[in-house]
Amino acid sequence: EGKRFSAVFQEERLCEYMTAVDNIRLVTPGLDAGIVMQEMDRLGLGDCCAQPVSQLSGGMRQRVVIAIAIACAPQILICDEPTSALDPVGRKEILEILQSVREHTTVLFSTHILSDVERICDRIGFLHGGSVVLEGSLEEVRGTRKGSLEVEFLREGDEEKFLGLYPEAVPGEKGKILVPQAEEGQVQELMGLLWKNALPVRRMEFLEPTLEELFMEVVGK
Repeated sequence: EGKRFSAVFQEERLCEYMTAVDNIRLVTPGLDAGIVMQEMDRLGLGDCCAQPVSQLSGGMRQRVVIAIAIACAPQILICDEPTSALDPVGRKEILEILQSVREHTTVLFSTHILSDVERICDRIGFLHGGSVVLEGSLEEVRGTRKGSLEVEFLREGDEEKFLGLYPEAVPGEKGKILVPQAEEGQVQELMGLLWKNALPVRRMEFLEPTLEELFMEVVGK
């Protein structure tokens, strides 16, 4: 059975002199006018009906592109870098729209902005050299690598003393050290070392590996 699918590309293609409604009806001429207006309202475009798209902001133009893509109720929506040219507010708005359509549509989302992936994706895959080198749910992918233990010291300079006592640690931000690939069992060992050497700490925290760290590791960078 065939699947209905639509695509949102990195560079939008709109008729600049036409309104958002006219752009949608140009691509989907058989679509009922009521459905078009319903999609316009759902995506926050109701106030832009009479404006040429040339007068809209980048975020609003991208909303028009997505409105065109989902107007036919696709079962699969392919998005190629849909937020790459937007400011933080525009990115947030587009991501919220993509989240809202997931109930009835499978969204395939390609991006190099890995924080966007963490916000909206159920499953992820890393591409390198044309091949998928790591894939799974967000939890599964993160589970392939241990996190780091971050220690923040109470007194200035104590982090340097600790680095001399614990070779596995590396410098972090000012006043902090990191123990990469940390095991939970190491906490007791570290606490004993800190107590023995009178090095008071402000905070200890396990940090999950970020997608950027995982990506750099699997592609060998």
